Amino acid sequence: MFIIRQLAGMLSWLLLGKKPGPKLVQQNLRLRHCNGLVLIAEKRSRILTLDLLRGYLLFVILIDHMGFFPSVFEVFTGRGEMWASAAEGFFMISGLLVGYVYGPRMVKNALSATQKIWKRAFLLYTLTVLLTFLFVWWGNMSDVAHVKEGLWTQPNIGEFLWKTLTLQYYYGWADFLPYYAIFMAWAPLALYAITRGKAWVVLAISAACWLARGSSFEMSWQLLFMGAMVVGWYLPAIEARVRALSPPMQKRLRVGLYSLAGMLLLASVLTIRVAEFAVHEFASFTTLPGALQHLLIWLDDMRLFMTPLIVKWTLEPVRILTAATWFAALYVWMRQRESWLHTKTRGALKLFGERSLVVYVIHAVAIFALLLMVPGDHGFVLNSIMTVAVLAIVYVTVRVQARLARAAQQRKAATQASPRLRLTNEETA
Repeated sequence: MFIIRQLAGMLSWLLLGKKPGPKLVQQNLRLRHCNGLVLIAEKRSRILTLDLLRGYLLFVILIDHMGFFPSVFEVFTGRGEMWASAAEGFFMISGLLVGYVYGPRMVKNALSATQKIWKRAFLLYTLTVLLTFLFVWWGNMSDVAHVKEGLWTQPNIGEFLWKTLTLQYYYGWADFLPYYAIFMAWAPLALYAITRGKAWVVLAISAACWLARGSSFEMSWQLLFMGAMVVGWYLPAIEARVRALSPPMQKRLRVGLYSLAGMLLLASVLTIRVAEFAVHEFASFTTLPGALQHLLIWLDDMRLFMTPLIVKWTLEPVRILTAATWFAALYVWMRQRESWLHTKTRGALKLFGERSLVVYVIHAVAIFALLLMVPGDHGFVLNSIMTVAVLAIVYVTVRVQARLARAAQQRKAATQASPRLRLTNEETA
């Protein structure tokens, strides 16, 4: 506790030039309100769209992560091979929620907010280590060869433990968790600066890390997480500013955003899915009309040109633009229809969004078990059936877990209320 308080004091001195205190926090709140950034540091209500969007992105990630292709679902997800994927969106929604949810808490009590964020980071770290232990043991005990690439088979247990505990090695289908753990560990430092009016410092440092990324995944993808954290902190103000615009202006902005997102989607599908298949895999390509052949070859050349600009691991510029545009368009579209979407999906997207960590862990175990039971290559029909089976297992398990959790909370609340009720009755008597 003492060390964290000292670090918080040092941070405030570095970022603000003065020690934080109640007067300074009140001053920051007044300044932000006067500048029109309304409701920015007050307790915020839950936005249904954020849960729906996170649930949708996780749903797509689960399908892509299974990799059971070809299947009926590849038309819906694009196999995660487009100019951007649901993975980028999920990193952004995670950062956005940190800024939106923990931002006001950081203003009110930086120490408490830091402890909660680090508690979450430690949970992610613990799950990463335990799942790696489980999947490595499971993979080595099974008779199925290469159930997933990267299985540790060396006899050096000491090296395995060291690399696993330091997140240098992880295995299984929950391989996003170590990156979330790292980003959440750094989140309090960034959020403290953001809520003290130093968002530009966070963005500048994040951009510098991205420029110096080399082949580092962490240095690349932190840009999405940190940038979205800034957006999450300012989200109430951004929405208030948009609502203050005239309806025609709002419509023009939506049309412009949807048009850009649609053009990027069309270009992505034509270059990656259509042109590559037609030119390199379609046996009757030479029988097509000459003009169509030239168009497809041009699109394939465009794919080759765009390939270094959409590299996923190092998050290249066009991939950032595409991911940010698709994410913003999805958010705006869902925000206008959140009640309708929640009703039509019968709460499934909201359930996935609220229980995202449980969903992610269960899907990792389910995929591993299914591949051990049904190894080898699968056809279109079996791939589709396996995907539906995993989704059904995950949904039912998470729904049961959610009900058990609610029941446990109700029992806890009833237990806590009982002594107060007895005390009230005794006082009344």
